Amino acid sequence: MSRRLDEPILDRGIGHTNFFDGRLLTADDLRNDQNANRERRRQLGRAAGSGVIEGLEVSLVRSGEGGDRPVLAVRRGLALARSGRLLSLGADDQVRLTRQEETRHDAAGLFAECGTTGSVFTHLENGFYVLFLCPASGYSGSAPVQGLGGGGQRTGACGGRYEVEGVRFRLAPFDVFASDILSRQTLEFIATLADAPGERSDSLLRNLLAHACFGTEESKLLALDPLRAHAGGGSERGALDYLRRRGLSDDCEVALALVYWRGGRVRFVDNWAVRRRVARVEESECWAPFAGDRAAAEREAMLCQFRDHLSALLDTAADPSAVVARSYFHYVPPVALVPLAGGAGRGFAGDTFFEGLPRRGPEFIRAAALRSLLGEAAHHEPVEIGAPARRLEMLWLYLVAESEMARDAGAAVRRYAVLASGHTPHRATARFDLSLWDYANYAGEGEG
Repeated sequence: MSRRLDEPILDRGIGHTNFFDGRLLTADDLRNDQNANRERRRQLGRAAGSGVIEGLEVSLVRSGEGGDRPVLAVRRGLALARSGRLLSLGADDQVRLTRQEETRHDAAGLFAECGTTGSVFTHLENGFYVLFLCPASGYSGSAPVQGLGGGGQRTGACGGRYEVEGVRFRLAPFDVFASDILSRQTLEFIATLADAPGERSDSLLRNLLAHACFGTEESKLLALDPLRAHAGGGSERGALDYLRRRGLSDDCEVALALVYWRGGRVRFVDNWAVRRRVARVEESECWAPFAGDRAAAEREAMLCQFRDHLSALLDTAADPSAVVARSYFHYVPPVALVPLAGGAGRGFAGDTFFEGLPRRGPEFIRAAALRSLLGEAAHHEPVEIGAPARRLEMLWLYLVAESEMARDAGAAVRRYAVLASGHTPHRATARFDLSLWDYANYAGEGEG
């Protein structure tokens, strides 16, 4: 049955308690009004999107080696779940990845639609896990209960004074071998790497699993039939969508980090593999898998993940000057900044790190071009540098002229190279092919 054009539609609308003089208010009336306000805030949250707003970085405190319980540290911060719930961790905290069964508590509390997923581990099996931040609630303080009858005499009982909205941490297993998001060849490669743990194997595993979370392989398949994805038949991609599809996570929680457990210890913790900045809900985007807000957020996360991975490699590698990118990474972002030796802090040896990669350069670009080049990353796919040599794509390699000149002048700056997909527009010009000294004179910035 159709409605009149101007007929109010109140079905399933938000019902606020109607206050008026003389009305008898009960706890249910006040509770309903609280729930209505929560629902309004949740709708506003859903309009904004989902992801991490600030903080909530995860780091390893104890790996669990030697029989100790592994412990992660999480910085205070704020996140927004897909359901519209704001999740706030008010202070820096630590979470124990227990290997002993513990009493499981009711995690739903005020959030009846949340907390339906969960796992209790008697021990951690070798494999990958996702650390989630979830809503939780409880009561604090006490308030006397006073009845409405019998002269209004106090009954002597007490109830909770405050309903407190908080959070909890949850660890969910990600069985990559049971998933359908990677090719058989990639899964076999992951299995081979897992059976031969070491510096290179762990680095490649971290890289491959991060791109499983980004949905890199699935994105390539989406391009084969973009109209199907546009029609809603194939826009899901990546590990988080897989976990949600399998009922292993829900819309009330936010992913914080990917954890790899192997050989009785945590081998790495990767934030940006699953961490995302707040992005609009994908269903509202016309070409979501290719040009939506989520796609841009994933490219930004890809750059941050590669940055953190390089930083960890510099901290743990016995000899960073011997690191060859193709031996430690299968994918690189469409644009990346690579720390080089010769400046402040540790760095990689350029000729060695980029060995075996077809590239042009290094060429010089101005600092002003770096911003637009990083912006290009949102519009290009990552580069598969682990592919067979005959399928490798050409890369641009740049040095930022101002940074190089500042270093040569004695400034304590960290030297870096800019690696960019060959599909990005070429940024250097002919004058940047000059030596730095000649370039400085040409630009009027040198002596003479």
